[in-house]
Amino acid sequence: MFRIAVPKLPGASGADDLIYAYTSVIGGVEAYAVEPEAERLGKPDAVVLPGGYSFGDYLRPGGLAKTCRVTGAVKKFARDGGPVLGLGNGFQILCELDLLPGSLVINYSTKFMNEQAYIKVASRACPFTKHLEEDSILKLPISCYYGAYFADPRTLRELEADDHVAFRYCNHLGDVDDPIGFNGSLNSIAGVISRHGNVMGMMAHPERAVEAIRGGTDGIAILESVLIPDAEPEHESGAQEAPSQEG
Repeated sequence: MFRIAVPKLPGASGADDLIYAYTSVIGGVEAYAVEPEAERLGKPDAVVLPGGYSFGDYLRPGGLAKTCRVTGAVKKFARDGGPVLGLGNGFQILCELDLLPGSLVINYSTKFMNEQAYIKVASRACPFTKHLEEDSILKLPISCYYGAYFADPRTLRELEADDHVAFRYCNHLGDVDDPIGFNGSLNSIAGVISRHGNVMGMMAHPERAVEAIRGGTDGIAILESVLIPDAEPEHESGAQEAPSQEG
Protein backbone atom coordinates (compact mmCIF):
# COMPACT_ATOMS: atom_id res chain seq x y z
CA MET A 1 0.00 0.00 0.00
CA PHE A 2 1.24 3.47 -0.88
CA ARG A 3 2.35 5.34 2.27
CA ILE A 4 2.17 9.12 2.70
CA ALA A 5 3.76 10.87 5.66
CA VAL A 6 2.03 14.05 6.84
CA PRO A 7 4.19 16.09 9.25
CA LYS A 8 1.87 17.61 11.87
CA LEU A 9 3.53 20.81 13.01
CA PRO A 10 2.43 22.85 16.06
CA GLY A 11 -0.53 25.10 15.25
CA ALA A 12 -1.04 23.72 11.74
CA SER A 13 -4.66 22.75 11.08
CA GLY A 14 -4.47 21.06 7.69
CA ALA A 15 -3.09 17.62 8.53
CA ASP A 16 -6.45 16.05 9.37
CA ASP A 17 -8.03 17.33 6.14
CA LEU A 18 -5.16 15.88 4.15
CA ILE A 19 -5.26 12.48 5.84
CA TYR A 20 -9.04 12.35 5.39
CA ALA A 21 -8.72 13.17 1.68
CA TYR A 22 -6.26 10.34 1.10
CA THR A 23 -7.74 7.65 3.34
CA SER A 24 -11.51 8.30 3.17
CA VAL A 25 -12.02 9.86 -0.26
CA ILE A 26 -9.25 8.58 -2.54
CA GLY A 27 -8.70 5.37 -0.59
CA GLY A 28 -6.15 2.60 -0.91
CA VAL A 29 -3.58 4.83 0.77
CA GLU A 30 -1.99 4.80 4.20
CA ALA A 31 -1.68 8.47 5.14
CA TYR A 32 -0.39 9.05 8.66
CA ALA A 33 0.66 11.96 10.84
CA VAL A 34 4.29 12.41 11.90
CA GLU A 35 5.01 14.33 15.10
CA PRO A 36 7.15 17.50 14.95
CA GLU A 37 10.03 16.07 16.98
CA ALA A 38 10.21 12.80 15.05
CA GLU A 39 13.60 12.14 13.49
CA ARG A 40 12.27 9.60 11.00
CA LEU A 41 9.30 9.64 8.64
CA GLY A 42 8.41 5.96 8.82
CA LYS A 43 9.55 4.90 5.35
CA PRO A 44 6.89 6.69 3.28
CA ASP A 45 6.55 6.69 -0.49
CA ALA A 46 5.77 10.42 -0.47
CA VAL A 47 5.59 13.33 1.98
CA VAL A 48 2.93 16.03 1.96
CA LEU A 49 3.31 19.13 4.16
CA PRO A 50 -0.15 20.50 5.04
CA GLY A 51 -1.21 24.09 5.52
CA GLY A 52 -2.68 25.86 8.49
CA TYR A 53 -0.37 28.44 10.10
CA SER A 54 2.27 26.41 11.89
CA PHE A 55 3.51 28.30 14.94
CA GLY A 56 0.85 30.95 14.22
CA ASP A 57 3.03 32.40 11.45
CA TYR A 58 5.12 34.15 14.11
CA LEU A 59 8.40 35.58 12.82
CA ARG A 60 7.16 34.79 9.28
CA PRO A 61 5.20 31.93 7.69
CA GLY A 62 7.28 28.77 7.93
CA GLY A 63 10.10 30.56 9.68
CA LEU A 64 9.77 28.65 12.96
CA ALA A 65 8.65 25.36 11.42
CA LYS A 66 12.18 24.63 10.28
CA THR A 67 13.26 24.38 13.93
CA CYS A 68 11.29 21.11 14.25
CA ARG A 69 13.35 17.94 13.94
CA VAL A 70 10.94 16.41 11.45
CA THR A 71 11.88 19.01 8.84
CA GLY A 72 15.40 17.57 8.83
CA ALA A 73 13.90 14.22 7.87
CA VAL A 74 11.82 15.94 5.17
CA LYS A 75 14.95 17.56 3.72
CA LYS A 76 16.79 14.24 3.64
CA PHE A 77 13.82 12.50 2.00
CA ALA A 78 13.63 15.22 -0.66
CA ARG A 79 17.38 15.25 -1.32
CA ASP A 80 17.26 11.48 -1.75
CA GLY A 81 14.75 12.01 -4.55
CA GLY A 82 11.50 11.30 -2.70
CA PRO A 83 8.35 13.12 -3.86
CA VAL A 84 7.36 16.01 -1.57
CA LEU A 85 4.35 18.33 -1.83
CA GLY A 86 3.74 21.49 0.20
CA LEU A 87 0.26 23.02 0.41
CA GLY A 88 -0.33 26.58 1.66
CA ASN A 89 1.87 26.93 4.71
CA GLY A 90 3.59 23.75 3.54
CA PHE A 91 4.71 25.65 0.43
CA GLN A 92 6.07 28.43 2.61
CA ILE A 93 7.95 25.88 4.73
CA LEU A 94 9.54 24.25 1.67
CA CYS A 95 10.83 27.67 0.58
CA GLU A 96 12.22 28.27 4.09
CA LEU A 97 13.98 24.90 3.93
CA ASP A 98 15.52 25.86 0.55
CA LEU A 99 13.86 22.87 -1.08
CA LEU A 100 12.03 25.27 -3.40
CA PRO A 101 13.24 28.58 -4.85
CA GLY A 102 11.70 31.96 -4.10
CA SER A 103 9.44 33.03 -1.26
CA LEU A 104 5.85 33.97 -0.44
CA VAL A 105 5.10 37.61 0.39
CA ILE A 106 2.01 39.59 1.38
CA ASN A 107 -0.81 39.52 -1.16
CA TYR A 108 -0.99 42.50 -3.51
CA SER A 109 -4.28 43.54 -1.90
CA THR A 110 -2.54 43.55 1.52
CA LYS A 111 -5.55 41.57 2.75
CA PHE A 112 -6.14 38.03 3.86
CA MET A 113 -7.60 36.05 0.96
CA ASN A 114 -10.11 33.29 1.63
CA GLU A 115 -11.80 32.44 -1.65
CA GLN A 116 -11.86 30.18 -4.67
CA ALA A 117 -9.02 30.47 -7.16
CA TYR A 118 -8.67 29.22 -10.71
CA ILE A 119 -5.30 27.73 -11.61
CA LYS A 120 -4.04 26.37 -14.92
CA VAL A 121 -1.76 23.37 -15.20
CA ALA A 122 1.49 24.73 -16.62
CA SER A 123 3.85 21.76 -16.25
CA ARG A 124 3.63 17.99 -15.90
CA ALA A 125 7.26 17.70 -14.83
CA CYS A 126 6.74 16.39 -11.30
CA PRO A 127 5.03 13.46 -9.56
CA PHE A 128 2.08 15.60 -8.47
CA THR A 129 1.26 16.93 -11.94
CA LYS A 130 2.49 14.18 -14.28
CA HIS A 131 -1.01 12.73 -14.74
CA LEU A 132 -2.82 16.07 -15.12
CA GLU A 133 -3.87 17.40 -18.49
CA GLU A 134 -1.68 20.32 -19.49
CA ASP A 135 -3.53 23.66 -19.66
CA SER A 136 -6.50 22.18 -17.80
CA ILE A 137 -8.19 24.54 -15.34
CA LEU A 138 -8.76 23.65 -11.70
CA LYS A 139 -10.88 25.48 -9.14
CA LEU A 140 -9.41 25.28 -5.63
CA PRO A 141 -9.79 27.20 -2.36
CA ILE A 142 -7.02 29.51 -1.25
CA SER A 143 -6.56 30.87 2.25
CA CYS A 144 -3.56 33.09 2.90
CA TYR A 145 -2.11 36.48 3.73
CA TYR A 146 1.44 35.70 2.58
CA GLY A 147 0.44 34.09 -0.69
CA ALA A 148 2.12 36.05 -3.49
CA TYR A 149 5.05 34.23 -5.07
CA PHE A 150 8.24 36.24 -5.41
CA ALA A 151 11.66 35.39 -6.83
CA ASP A 152 14.57 37.28 -8.32
CA PRO A 153 14.72 37.67 -12.12
CA ARG A 154 17.32 34.93 -12.59
CA THR A 155 15.26 32.41 -10.63
CA LEU A 156 12.15 33.31 -12.61
CA ARG A 157 14.01 32.80 -15.89
CA GLU A 158 15.28 29.41 -14.72
CA LEU A 159 11.82 28.28 -13.60
CA GLU A 160 10.36 29.22 -16.96
CA ALA A 161 13.20 27.73 -19.00
CA ASP A 162 13.18 24.44 -17.05
CA ASP A 163 9.38 24.03 -17.26
CA HIS A 164 9.19 24.20 -13.45
CA VAL A 165 6.20 26.50 -13.08
CA ALA A 166 3.61 23.96 -11.99
CA PHE A 167 0.49 26.16 -12.07
CA ARG A 168 -0.51 29.70 -12.97
CA TYR A 169 -3.42 31.73 -11.64
CA CYS A 170 -6.03 32.38 -14.30
CA ASN A 171 -9.70 33.25 -14.75
CA HIS A 172 -12.47 30.72 -15.28
CA LEU A 173 -11.67 30.65 -19.00
CA GLY A 174 -8.00 29.94 -18.42
CA ASP A 175 -6.75 33.39 -19.39
CA VAL A 176 -3.55 34.51 -17.67
CA ASP A 177 -3.61 38.18 -18.58
CA ASP A 178 -3.36 40.07 -15.28
CA PRO A 179 0.20 41.47 -15.00
CA ILE A 180 0.13 41.18 -11.19
CA GLY A 181 -1.55 37.80 -11.10
CA PHE A 182 -4.40 36.68 -8.90
CA ASN A 183 -2.76 37.83 -5.68
CA GLY A 184 0.36 39.64 -6.85
CA SER A 185 2.37 36.52 -7.69
CA LEU A 186 5.07 37.22 -10.27
CA ASN A 187 4.31 35.67 -13.67
CA SER A 188 0.98 34.58 -12.13
CA ILE A 189 2.84 31.66 -10.57
CA ALA A 190 0.59 29.48 -8.41
CA GLY A 191 2.99 26.59 -7.86
CA VAL A 192 6.62 25.72 -8.49
CA ILE A 193 8.74 22.60 -8.90
CA SER A 194 12.25 22.02 -7.57
CA ARG A 195 15.36 21.79 -9.71
CA HIS A 196 15.33 17.99 -9.62
CA GLY A 197 11.59 17.75 -10.23
CA ASN A 198 10.59 15.81 -7.11
CA VAL A 199 9.39 18.68 -4.85
CA MET A 200 6.38 20.90 -5.53
CA GLY A 201 4.67 23.69 -3.63
CA MET A 202 1.36 25.48 -4.19
CA MET A 203 -0.72 27.97 -2.20
CA ALA A 204 -4.14 26.59 -3.19
CA HIS A 205 -5.54 23.65 -1.21
CA PRO A 206 -6.45 20.52 -3.21
CA GLU A 207 -7.16 18.62 0.02
CA ARG A 208 -10.14 20.94 0.61
CA ALA A 209 -11.61 20.21 -2.81
CA VAL A 210 -12.19 16.46 -2.80
CA GLU A 211 -15.97 16.24 -2.31
CA ALA A 212 -18.81 17.89 -4.23
CA ILE A 213 -20.58 18.77 -0.99
CA ARG A 214 -17.55 20.83 0.01
CA GLY A 215 -17.49 22.79 -3.21
CA GLY A 216 -15.81 20.57 -5.80
CA THR A 217 -13.51 17.67 -6.51
CA ASP A 218 -10.76 19.28 -8.59
CA GLY A 219 -8.18 18.62 -5.88
CA ILE A 220 -8.32 14.86 -6.26
CA ALA A 221 -6.36 14.85 -9.51
CA ILE A 222 -3.37 16.53 -7.84
CA LEU A 223 -3.37 14.38 -4.72
CA GLU A 224 -3.70 11.08 -6.57
CA SER A 225 -1.23 11.84 -9.37
CA VAL A 226 1.67 10.66 -7.22
CA LEU A 227 -0.15 7.37 -6.58
CA ILE A 228 -0.41 6.40 -10.25
CA PRO A 229 2.54 4.33 -11.45
CA ASP A 230 4.30 5.36 -14.61
CA ALA A 231 3.34 3.35 -17.67
CA GLU A 232 5.71 0.59 -18.65
CA PRO A 233 7.57 1.26 -21.90
CA GLU A 234 5.96 -0.43 -24.86
CA HIS A 235 7.90 -3.15 -26.67
CA GLU A 236 7.67 -3.66 -30.37
CA SER A 237 5.41 -6.59 -31.10
CA GLY A 238 7.04 -9.54 -32.78
CA ALA A 239 10.56 -8.30 -32.15
CA GLN A 240 12.69 -11.16 -30.89
CA GLU A 241 16.37 -11.57 -30.42
CA ALA A 242 17.85 -13.65 -33.21
CA PRO A 243 19.39 -16.91 -32.00
CA SER A 244 23.15 -17.06 -32.23
CA GLN A 245 24.55 -19.30 -34.92
CA GLU A 246 27.91 -20.81 -34.34
CA GLY A 247 30.21 -22.47 -36.87
